[in-house]
Amino acid sequence: MPLLLEQSGLVLVAGCLVLGLGLASGGPPWLTVGERIVIGLVMAVVAITALGLGLALLIGMTSILILLLALAGLAVGAYLLIHHLARIRAEFVPHQWPLIATVAIIAVAMAYLFGRAVEMTPDAWLSHYSNTWSDWSSHASYATSFAFGDNLPPHNPIFAGTPFRYPFGSDFASGLLIAGGWSIPAALAWPGWAMAVLILSGLILWGRRLTGGIGAGVIAVTLTLLGGGLGFWFFFGDARRLGLVNALTHLPQGYDRFDPPVNIQWYNPILSWYLPQRSFVFGAAIVMAVLLLITPLLQATPCLGWRTTPQRIATGWRRWRMNSEVVAFTVAGALAGTLPFFHVHALVALGLVTLCWAVLFPRPAWVAFFVAMAVLAVPRLLMSVPGDPGLSAQHQYPQLMAGWMSQYDSPQP
Repeated sequence: MPLLLEQSGLVLVAGCLVLGLGLASGGPPWLTVGERIVIGLVMAVVAITALGLGLALLIGMTSILILLLALAGLAVGAYLLIHHLARIRAEFVPHQWPLIATVAIIAVAMAYLFGRAVEMTPDAWLSHYSNTWSDWSSHASYATSFAFGDNLPPHNPIFAGTPFRYPFGSDFASGLLIAGGWSIPAALAWPGWAMAVLILSGLILWGRRLTGGIGAGVIAVTLTLLGGGLGFWFFFGDARRLGLVNALTHLPQGYDRFDPPVNIQWYNPILSWYLPQRSFVFGAAIVMAVLLLITPLLQATPCLGWRTTPQRIATGWRRWRMNSEVVAFTVAGALAGTLPFFHVHALVALGLVTLCWAVLFPRPAWVAFFVAMAVLAVPRLLMSVPGDPGLSAQHQYPQLMAGWMSQYDSPQP
């Protein structure tokens, strides 16, 4: 038992994996196996994080809590897998090697990058990326405040006595791993790696859903990871001056950000989003799960088919039943509703997109989506979005900052 408590963080990861696969095994029939796996794993992470927060408020952040969460995930996941064993056997498709190989390459590449985010040496902790050096110091403070600082109910550990307006869900998930025996760098890096792989895998699957092949998804992932604006043009001048091989092996500068007068502010997504911004990878993974869950139903919906929709909604309220479509939209809305705990900006983007989709592709089940999203999101938004009354106007949030970079540009003749 003592050894099990010491390794409770590892058991928690196993429980989350089994729970995710169990949820995937019972997913909607209109989804492919890959889509259900991505959605199931994202749901498992969100569910265990939310359940962990609720239980931690009652019994504190202890190894017993981590073990209880792990055993709950293992038990529920194993039950679902056994219950849907016949379906798993029937749907097993061993020949999708292009997709499997693509996801494996992404996973290995992301593991290399995230594994180098923070390195522990006898003399110091080293960061191989400037953005993780700056961002992860805050994330480490947040995660350790949950694991060791009894920060429950959550408050901001950096500004004492202030509410925790920052979406702390990703750091609470890492706090669970730290309380379960993981080191701080590992607890920060590997959940981020897992969510990044789910994002990119989901993007490939979504591209396949929209186009019928994985080519569009691979192109989307490539552009997502290697994006950096037009700054690459300056590399050719450096290569001509230094030699191509020397310029590639010893980059003289970054090419995604240039000060005025060039003023290119298009940061590389790997270095600016995926690696340092832990809230981003959790939020983007949730968004990807929502898109995968509802897109097949929208593809089967006539565009602007409003003629029969009001009648169907009225009939639905009189004979409301939780069919598979309503359940899917409710689950998608609930996932979206958790975004204020993980990434508020993702909620804004997803809210705008789904609102447009609801107008273009009307279905009665949209009611369940927006109700579930509002029930979970609004209370947290009321706590996190308003600015602190004591802060100056420029620090109030949210606010419109149109032309926020224009002040650095000098007028050109």
